[in-house]
Amino acid sequence: MKNDIDIVVCDLVMPKSSGFEFLALRQTVARCAEVPTIIVTSAESTQPLVDSLRAGASDFLHKPFHAEELLARLRAHVDLRKRQVELNQANADVARYQLHLENIISSMVDGVVVLDNREHISLSNEAFLDLLGYQEKEARGMAMQRFFAADDLLQMTGVATALGAGRVHNLNVSFVAKDGTRIPSTVSGSTMYDSDGSVKSYVLVAHDLRETLRILAQESRALAAEAERSEELKRARDELEQRTKAELKHAKNLMVQSEKLSQLGQLVASIGHEISSPVWL
Repeated sequence: MKNDIDIVVCDLVMPKSSGFEFLALRQTVARCAEVPTIIVTSAESTQPLVDSLRAGASDFLHKPFHAEELLARLRAHVDLRKRQVELNQANADVARYQLHLENIISSMVDGVVVLDNREHISLSNEAFLDLLGYQEKEARGMAMQRFFAADDLLQMTGVATALGAGRVHNLNVSFVAKDGTRIPSTVSGSTMYDSDGSVKSYVLVAHDLRETLRILAQESRALAAEAERSEELKRARDELEQRTKAELKHAKNLMVQSEKLSQLGQLVASIGHEISSPVWL
């Protein structure tokens, strides 16, 4: 329900209850607990005023008072309340946005790490921690350079130098996990600046290349095996072609010899016929 009460003016002494009872009751009603309350009293002692402020009163007025003074205090507290509501709404919006952003970061498959301007880790997602084998409390505050291999560019130069103009995309790096495993990866990053232009933080996104390299190696082996099979097929085809040519040549020679033998047989038969039938002169 919308709260349509802007401010409450309450006397400390009333016929059927006291201002203290009202203040106590006010705290039990959620929609009224934050409404500013001005206590009016004729008490000369300061203790009732102190007690009312401790009970949740926003301000007090001594009786008798001028109407202008009451109106001025009413306007001041209403304006203050309005600004407080706006601030609370802004803080709630920021909290929702921050939660939304944290959910996005935590759900990312790639590792995300936020560094302060000294290049120490201030925030990291689960993927980054799993990649390197650290707990969040271990990684927080550590220098980012400790996670790079000794021969890696970012280990030698630092993140700020590597980012140069403020942005880098798919830079090849080598991380070293907690157990010493070397992890080939790519890093993309940006420098975040304050309104005065000073460096506020660095945001890095790390992508593990091990699976990609494994697939590439597997494909390379498959291509090499395919090339080897192609070479074997070529050799087999060449051998078959050579054998075919040799067999064709051999068959051709046999045909020539067969033709010659056939002609020789005809000649012998002709000679035999002549011998068996001599001609006399």
